[in-house]
Amino acid sequence: TEIFFEMSTVSISIPELRTTVERVLAKLGYSTTEANALADILMYAQLRGSNQGIAKLVGTGFARPANSASPAVIYETPSSLLVNANRTNAMLVSYQTMTSLINKANNTGFSVGGIRNTNTSSGCLSYYVRMGAKAGLITMAFAQSPEMVAPSGSTQPFFGTNPLAAAFPTLEGSPPFVFDMSTSAITFYGLLEAATSKRPVPAGLCFDKDGKPTTDAGVALEGSVKTFEPGHKGSGLALLVEMLAGAMVGAAVPPGKEEADSWGHFFLAFRPDLLVGPTQVNPMQQRFAALLNALKNVKPTPGSEIFTPGERGQQIYDRNVAAGRIQVESALLASVKKHLEPQAKL
Repeated sequence: TEIFFEMSTVSISIPELRTTVERVLAKLGYSTTEANALADILMYAQLRGSNQGIAKLVGTGFARPANSASPAVIYETPSSLLVNANRTNAMLVSYQTMTSLINKANNTGFSVGGIRNTNTSSGCLSYYVRMGAKAGLITMAFAQSPEMVAPSGSTQPFFGTNPLAAAFPTLEGSPPFVFDMSTSAITFYGLLEAATSKRPVPAGLCFDKDGKPTTDAGVALEGSVKTFEPGHKGSGLALLVEMLAGAMVGAAVPPGKEEADSWGHFFLAFRPDLLVGPTQVNPMQQRFAALLNALKNVKPTPGSEIFTPGERGQQIYDRNVAAGRIQVESALLASVKKHLEPQAKL
């Protein structure tokens, strides 16, 4: 069942929104360098219409944790890296880890990396895999989060929203192919955006704390949500992410992730020539392009359009950048700007 509502928005220039984001991040305890890196990731999401953007700045959950310390390497080889984030912001440590893995993959052909002991969201995973694809690498990422999603046959929160992403370099001059999805029916920040704007969520996705269906986003935040596919396939993919980004890297696993305050990530990257040989990388990229083009030309149902993963987000990004402005929900922007009020406290 679809729910339609009037959404109050405000138009704001992209530079003004970015400046606002950087000022809020400074208020939340981040250095100028850190705020700039975090703003890149948040604006990347916001400009693509993703709920992994400035909604993360609502409230104080994004503030620098008082018990954070610099990330530390647990184990490292020429092609691997395991990091203790020490509760450093997950976006910052994910960016740093992916940067290192890109260098390793360029040198050795393949790299894997893990992060444990984060307690903040890593945001749009597509940001990090796109980094790898732009460097000519095939890249994948998996991220774990606190219990919120009920497995098939239950209403008890067990999995996190547990996103996964992959990116493939395509022909020169074309954007990389990027796939990014949450294994939950709706993300935490999707609920938070809806709750902030006091709008309902579609029926059939969420439960209250007693396991009863609800369309109230605020109530659902205290309850649980379904996987993106309510049967065994959704639960299986959510469990896959728990295995890779949780148990394998030494992060907390359910039950008890929320209390342990230690969530995990897993990344891998490799050079395509490692598999097909240096002379066959361009033909491989041509095959990628041909496959995507064939998908676009599949006959749609009446009134529908075929989109490749990430295409709509890229179109939204291109329109926003061309206009130099972006529409933001009024209530969301007001909530973010509360950090800049003189009386605001962390």
